[in-house]
Amino acid sequence: MKIYQLIVLGALFLAQQRFFAHCIFLPWFSSKNDSDGFKIPMSLVELKKGGEKLQELKNITKRVSLDARCFSEDSDDMPISFAFHKNLPYAYFHTGKSKHLQIQGMIPGLLSDILDYCCPGGAKKVQFAKLLKKPADAEDRITSKMVNEYDFTFPIHAPATSRSFRDHPFIPLVRVPSVVFLAYDGNERTSKTHAIATTILKAWPIMVFILLTATFSGIIIWFLDHRQNPQEFPQSFLKGIWEGFWWALVTMTTVGYGDRSPKSTLGRVFCIFWIITGLIIISIFIAMVTAALAAATHPHFPIHGSLIGVVNGSEEYQLGVLMNAQMEIFHKVYDITDALLKSEIDGAFFDSFMITAHLNLIKDHPGFRVERTIEHPVTYGMVLAGNSSKMEACARRYVENYPRKVFQRIADHLKPLKNPNDEISQEVKAAEGLFYEEGTFKLIVYCGLGILAFLSIAGLIYEFAVKKYLLAKQTANENSYHNVEMANRPNSEEPSREGEFDELLQDYKSFHDSWVERCKKLQGKPLHGC
Repeated sequence: MKIYQLIVLGALFLAQQRFFAHCIFLPWFSSKNDSDGFKIPMSLVELKKGGEKLQELKNITKRVSLDARCFSEDSDDMPISFAFHKNLPYAYFHTGKSKHLQIQGMIPGLLSDILDYCCPGGAKKVQFAKLLKKPADAEDRITSKMVNEYDFTFPIHAPATSRSFRDHPFIPLVRVPSVVFLAYDGNERTSKTHAIATTILKAWPIMVFILLTATFSGIIIWFLDHRQNPQEFPQSFLKGIWEGFWWALVTMTTVGYGDRSPKSTLGRVFCIFWIITGLIIISIFIAMVTAALAAATHPHFPIHGSLIGVVNGSEEYQLGVLMNAQMEIFHKVYDITDALLKSEIDGAFFDSFMITAHLNLIKDHPGFRVERTIEHPVTYGMVLAGNSSKMEACARRYVENYPRKVFQRIADHLKPLKNPNDEISQEVKAAEGLFYEEGTFKLIVYCGLGILAFLSIAGLIYEFAVKKYLLAKQTANENSYHNVEMANRPNSEEPSREGEFDELLQDYKSFHDSWVERCKKLQGKPLHGC
């Protein structure tokens, strides 16, 4: 076999392997359709009032039904249209360098697949569209006379079981499982330090109760133990109950210095009872403080009564009303996030698919966090124009028969929802920043450091200056007094040590004889040992 034949066979073999591998992995690499959505010339996108070409196409859609333009034999040149409003990720648009509007999203992608499945000519038959300003405009068009100007209107939200929307066919396409409650950490109305201090101050009844029970126990222990233990519990009532109060307070806090302890049997029995009772009382107080700390580190955001922002015309508005929240309506998602940053609202509701299309907002502002996820299914779909029963049946058949393709279209526009700081436990982070990130606590720490520095400097000055000066002055006074005393003493000769010893012996002998004599004469009878 010649060399060129080997080369040809090798090339054919590699091509075959590449084709085989491509066939195997085609579902994975082709999961995203490059022809996602529609590309329509800007001149054929109705914003306010279209041109002559647009009016001509609209007249065709008014005269000929959607079924006739899609399923009839002479329908190849018949246009198809739709009206939509921007709602990421369900439908959105962007303009490139060309004079075309690229319309993409979950629903445009699904509509493209449905047209390819149902209509000869497929998605290429879509020639013009209308851009609506807000969701309410899409819903209002369905009840007006202009509903048949455009064949499809989306995105429209309705119950998942609905087959019609305002007496027009409704095709459910995207089911959102939940609603996300977005909050901002900077919206706390009171600092955590202030909340803890307020909790402790509000606990004054139990603090008074602790002092009263300690006083009462001090009186009882004094009454039971002061006779057998007067050294620790004096006989005096005032002094005794003070010592008893000190003993009761130290015992109930489990400090147990041991400087006071009952000695009598009844006193010790009462001590056992008081130890158990004191532990329970102190535990109640500690539990209240612990609860305040836990609430400060991970506060529970009450939705009812809070001011919640939602997009105008969204399903989340109804959810907020049902949850007794005060609702604030905004036209754009960015308006809601700006209001959150400015603390104009307490939180915001977004469906869980919509928030994934705005993850850059969460990443740019780490203070945003997903407070919780509320199970509240929302279904988005499209509404068909009148006289479109065949298209309706075909669209429903596609959704029922190709669920994997429908799901893939949805998954192509989703991103994992993740808080910026999910790697760090929010509870731990909040606990670490409980005090030192609070302005009130910083002020307390700085004042404490200032007072400590002042007292330390004053103590050093006293130690090395004042105390040294006073010690020197006291020493000088003592030396002066000693000199004066020595000067006033007479100049007499010092007796000898031997004379002093004889004098001491004589004094002792005289004292001894006198003591013995007095002892013998006591009561007229000699006593033993005298």
